[in-house]
Amino acid sequence: IFDTQADHMPSGDEDKSSDFTIVKLAAQRISKATGAAVGLVHHTGWDDSRERGSSRQRQALDVVMSVKSQTISNVKQKFGPTFDPIPFVLEAVQGQRSVYVRRADPAKDAMGDLIGKATGQPDMEKCRLTVQALVDDPSVSANAIKQRVLSIGNDAWVEIRNWLEMHEFIALERSGNKVTAMKATDKGAEWIAILIESTDDPSAGTYPEPRG
Repeated sequence: IFDTQADHMPSGDEDKSSDFTIVKLAAQRISKATGAAVGLVHHTGWDDSRERGSSRQRQALDVVMSVKSQTISNVKQKFGPTFDPIPFVLEAVQGQRSVYVRRADPAKDAMGDLIGKATGQPDMEKCRLTVQALVDDPSVSANAIKQRVLSIGNDAWVEIRNWLEMHEFIALERSGNKVTAMKATDKGAEWIAILIESTDDPSAGTYPEPRG
């Protein structure tokens, strides 16, 4: 898998079909030599219904899949029928600073939300990931955190957001009853720093209150 396509054609122009043909032929040579499937990660432009660049790309490829809103959709399947959309979720890898992807299981995910409510407090790992996301990128949106980082529904998200605000780990700006912006506080950033200092695997440790 080459991520991204543009990074692997530094002297080429993705808008030119002739330049993409060079990429395609190179991918075919690798596939023939190794017996492996070759994938290219590419992005959409202003029109998110199609890939950026020459229309030659979709014509030339055997399989095209779109990844959007944590769903994999089969746009093109040259040698057979397209498969049904596949929803997925991201979960932290225990002991690693990484995530793995699993197929979404609505019943399992709903049960996880119910367990969190029954314990009287939200999932602390999801609380940590929320504050970490805000520390890493202060401009990240609530929807991006909810969908891409946590993979949870709105009710669970509101519970986590309110708990973090109550403990002053995040600050929310509101217009009436609507939350318009959110950011990590100094206390929240300190909490994350303590977790990082206390263990190589923050997700596996305890969740201490910040000093002071």
